[in-house]
Amino acid sequence: MPKIVDHEQRRAELAQAAVELVRSQGVAALSVRNLAQASGWSAGAVRHYLPTHRDIVALVSEHVRAGFERRLAAVEAPGDPAAQLLSLLRAVLPLDDQSRELSQVWLAFLGAEVHQEQGAGAMVYDELAGLFTDFFTACQREGQLVGESPRQAAATLQAQLDGLTVHLLLGRVDHDQALAALDAVVGCLVRRPASAAQG
Repeated sequence: MPKIVDHEQRRAELAQAAVELVRSQGVAALSVRNLAQASGWSAGAVRHYLPTHRDIVALVSEHVRAGFERRLAAVEAPGDPAAQLLSLLRAVLPLDDQSRELSQVWLAFLGAEVHQEQGAGAMVYDELAGLFTDFFTACQREGQLVGESPRQAAATLQAQLDGLTVHLLLGRVDHDQALAALDAVVGCLVRRPASAAQG
């Protein structure tokens, strides 16, 4: 009886091996040969699933995008907008091993995209920009947005998030400092309930 191959599992294994390649050697290391060596597969087996460099990049990009998406989807939204936003931001900051891995690969892709290598960086950035803009648009409708357009508020928040991600990965700030900085910027963008502001 022929062996049943779980193709999705094999692609997941290749994605994880490719992620480790990016973390240790950068996006430039993504090749069929290097991925074969990292995964323990033959080059022919890797090519069966990922024939080109572009296919490998696309697989890693999707892995990172889906990872962040799962973390955001798992967030239980508290009542007020400021608390909701802080919960979403905690899900994407590199505060645990999984989000640290995703953030390292995301930043590697952003660096590569400076040299025109499209990948997970722009994809994740655009999705977060859309999510934040939609969130602030809803806040504006409820009279809870402080002073800025939804698009500008999203850009402000994303710049803060990017900076804190880099500082956390470099060990320049710790968990508590990062959360305090997020709390401060959220307080400048979204009105808090009176009870929360007084507490």
